[in-house]
Amino acid sequence: MPKAKVFAFDIDPFARKLQAKLANLNNITNLFINARCSYSAINRLVKKRCLIICDIEGQEFELLNPLKARNLQFCDILLETHRFNNYSENEVVDIMKKRFLASHKVSVIHDIPKDITFYYKALEGKLAYEVLNKAVNECRSNQCWMWLEAKSLD
Repeated sequence: MPKAKVFAFDIDPFARKLQAKLANLNNITNLFINARCSYSAINRLVKKRCLIICDIEGQEFELLNPLKARNLQFCDILLETHRFNNYSENEVVDIMKKRFLASHKVSVIHDIPKDITFYYKALEGKLAYEVLNKAVNECRSNQCWMWLEAKSLD
C-alpha cells in the first residue's frame, strides 16, 4: 500500500532503528517512525477513518481513551489487551468495551491453544520441535484481543 501513510510508535530506540533498517531493506518510503504516541499525536494524525494496531503491554488502557483522543472515533482498532496496574485483563476488556461501545462495534477474540504440530509440519521439520515450541509459546494464558470497528465513516 505505497499510498498509505504508516505511522509506527515504539519507545525503544533499538526497535525504532530495526524498523528503519527493515523499511530501508524493503524500499518502504511511507513509514514514519516515532518514539511515544500520545493523545495529541492521535488527534493530529487521524483526520478520517484509519486503522490502529495496538500492542503496548498494558499502556493501551491509558492511551486509548476517546475522551482524551477524540479522533479515535474514526479508527478501526485491533488491540491486544493486557493487565494494567490493579486491573485484570478481563477488567481491562470490560472497561475498553464501555469506552468504545457508543462509537464502535466491539468484538472480543480469545486465543486457542496453539497446535505446535501444525507449525512443525508447515516448516517441514526445518526447526527442532523444542525450538519451535519455545518460539511459539508466549508464556501467556487466556490471551485476548479486541476488534473495535468504527461506526462512523467520516
